[in-house]
Amino acid sequence: MHFLSLMLVLLIGGTFILVAAISPFVHRYPRRGMRVGAAIASSFLVVGGAGFFGPALSAAGGFNWLPVPFEWPVGQVDGVITTPDGTHVVPHTPSGRVQVYDQDWRFVRGWLVDAGGGTFKLEFSGNDRLEVITARRSLRHTYTLGGDLIASVNYSPATYSSFTERSQRVAVPTRLWLLVFSSPFYSWVCILIGAGILLVVERNGKRSVAPVVSNGSDAGHR
Repeated sequence: MHFLSLMLVLLIGGTFILVAAISPFVHRYPRRGMRVGAAIASSFLVVGGAGFFGPALSAAGGFNWLPVPFEWPVGQVDGVITTPDGTHVVPHTPSGRVQVYDQDWRFVRGWLVDAGGGTFKLEFSGNDRLEVITARRSLRHTYTLGGDLIASVNYSPATYSSFTERSQRVAVPTRLWLLVFSSPFYSWVCILIGAGILLVVERNGKRSVAPVVSNGSDAGHR
């Protein structure tokens, strides 16, 4: 599927899901301001939830159909390798992907690695060869920088900790509104913001429907 077509499908589908998710919260409030607040809060909750579960689904293999030109938002990440020609190879363990950027941090390609949903390390072995060391199932995958899998072997009896991470921590250029999909931290921030707004709306809603207690005496009992 063409990249732009894919993004259009995801945008339309995501919009329908978002509207369906927030509608029950919005229509329960009588005042317009409260409905707007509930819609904003629900949007934060839905997006935060998608940002948390989306990468986990990807790491589990749920997005194997994503094309090579698809760039997953990365943000700040550890384990980045820079090759002698300036190519940056980025591991994004939350989504289980490896992504390649040129020396000016323009995205080139990306692919899913078989890491069993766990963490992994990268090693550059030269000759356009990339080693992916997984913590789960003790696998050592060999890829080309083009994303082609050459070999996959079990590295036992060695341990995952025996592989030294010769890499760096960098901030990969990522649009601000996409950071929620890059790290569970941003996902939880988004969820907490939504929950906070919804709590305020709920409290105001209870106050607006609170019964009015009369201090006067019933005329019939005078």
